[in-house]
Amino acid sequence: MLIVDEIQSGFGRTGRIWSYTKARISPDIFVAGKAVGGGYPVSLLFTVKEIAESLTGGRHGSTFAGNLAAMAAVRAAVDVLFHDGVPKRAERSGRLLSSSLREALELNSVRDIRGEGLMLGVELKYNPTPILKCLQDHGVLALKAGATVVRFLPPYMISGDDIEWVTKSFRECVTKTYGS
Repeated sequence: MLIVDEIQSGFGRTGRIWSYTKARISPDIFVAGKAVGGGYPVSLLFTVKEIAESLTGGRHGSTFAGNLAAMAAVRAAVDVLFHDGVPKRAERSGRLLSSSLREALELNSVRDIRGEGLMLGVELKYNPTPILKCLQDHGVLALKAGATVVRFLPPYMISGDDIEWVTKSFRECVTKTYGS
């Protein structure tokens, strides 16, 4: 059985509505959340007919099960997804952010930059925690992924000026913390 989790990677973030479609696979179970409700707490699960038919009453529950407010939020988020062209904007902005971050590869403490759309990671040679604190001091929110990766998950409406600010802050923080 193949289960695909697109809670963070889905709904346009990677430049596709669902990132798993790039791999041309067909999951048996598919879950998504967060962006699907445009910030409203909602999640979804799709499954193949055989699995769905095996679920009897009381065997499946949800913290964020469907209700009128949740369904209105999902509808509004879907409207924005298509009206604003979120996947194309994420792909375009992601390419710009990735390209800008690639300039940091000249720094000795940066190993690699990888990702899709606006789901990017910068692998360092060292623990990224001091970099994250420095970025916060610059007003940039990023997360740690694994032992050595700084994870960037900006919103799809990130501007070119924002990208310049993020990458400038990142370079300054890396240089300040680990040298060039």
